[in-house]
Amino acid sequence: MPTVIKPHWVGKIIPEPFEWCLVPAGRVTLEPLGVDSDYLKQVTIFDVPTFQIARYPITNAQFEVFAAAQDGWREPTWWDYSDDAKTWHISNPHPAHALFQECSDCPRESVAWFAAAAFTRWLSAKTGENITLPTDQQWQRAAQGDDGREYPWGNGWDASRCNSYEAMHGKTTPVMQYPQGASPFGVMDMSGNVWEWCLTDWETGKSDLGGIVEFRIVRGSTWQNGDGDWFRTVDRNWHHADYGGDANGFRVVRGDGS
Repeated sequence: MPTVIKPHWVGKIIPEPFEWCLVPAGRVTLEPLGVDSDYLKQVTIFDVPTFQIARYPITNAQFEVFAAAQDGWREPTWWDYSDDAKTWHISNPHPAHALFQECSDCPRESVAWFAAAAFTRWLSAKTGENITLPTDQQWQRAAQGDDGREYPWGNGWDASRCNSYEAMHGKTTPVMQYPQGASPFGVMDMSGNVWEWCLTDWETGKSDLGGIVEFRIVRGSTWQNGDGDWFRTVDRNWHHADYGGDANGFRVVRGDGS
């Protein structure tokens, strides 16, 4: 039975739905994409310590609190983790308009990695907790569980369990719409709906906010994709950190990100 924890600050700092899912320590086997720029050069097994991950991607309503707050998006503090982030913020003084913003419980899309990272810093300060984006390894561990399954729900592609192109919605869907697609730890939407930004740098494998920021890992595939291979728990991809397309969103973890 998954362990799900609702923080006391939900409904006070950001609105529902938000819960943490406990992911116990375990191992994951990551597969390289087969391109020179990938930090991962061979199939590699990683030990992943216990952590907690958001049950759902961050929604439009939740991100909008950060976007609209006087001490939110416009506050330089949240962007001072790197020179690249500060420069990007100066060029983007206002959040990008989400394509499907009328759906408050749909995942926030049109989010660049720089903005997702700033959100985690803001939420950390508001809650007093250490909240980050998931690492490459954490994301797969939360999606896959202990049995190396191909998809969060099992080993066969099933388009009825997630928001893919085959679902024919033509847009994002509310983050609670596909409970039948949950991972072994109760985490929703880890296949489909939006790409989810990870903390990990695509080229170096480092999982931090500092230094030169260019490409970061994305996981999970989107409402725009129809090939089941894109939705596998081991599938890895990357986007430029300043890219905030209409299928780019994120979820958060609680822990040190290591």
